[in-house]
Amino acid sequence: MTGPQNVGFRIPIDSNGLQVNFCKNPVCPNFGRPADVERQPRGFQQASSQDVYIVAGASDNLHIKCRRCGESPPIKNNLAIREEIERMSDYLKPDQEPTCPNTSCDNRLIGISTPKAYQSFGKTRSGSQRYRCRLCNTTFSVSSNPSS
Repeated sequence: MTGPQNVGFRIPIDSNGLQVNFCKNPVCPNFGRPADVERQPRGFQQASSQDVYIVAGASDNLHIKCRRCGESPPIKNNLAIREEIERMSDYLKPDQEPTCPNTSCDNRLIGISTPKAYQSFGKTRSGSQRYRCRLCNTTFSVSSNPSS
């Protein structure tokens, strides 16, 4: 739970709306209801304003305990989970279409599938397709085997 984004909070703050620190018991009324990240008042006089979870455990093994059902899921780092979701779903993102490699050319934002922006310009010795940009006349090739 360490990190500059979590200083002063009792559980890690959400990461772009992702908060995984809640009761995991599907029959509990608190299921899916996130724990409050703010520090809670102590004592019985403040019971009505207290969170529905208690943070417990040693600093290296913190968990939240649901006051309704007693479930005690471990506290997870939301940012780390968000990063892992993005890493695992990278293969779902479409491959970026090749464009003109000249950074000062306007076609650097237009893919090779745009017919009026590029012309086929033969092949390389290895068999890769070569293109020429119609704006700046830069030639470049696109590998026929992108995994190599």
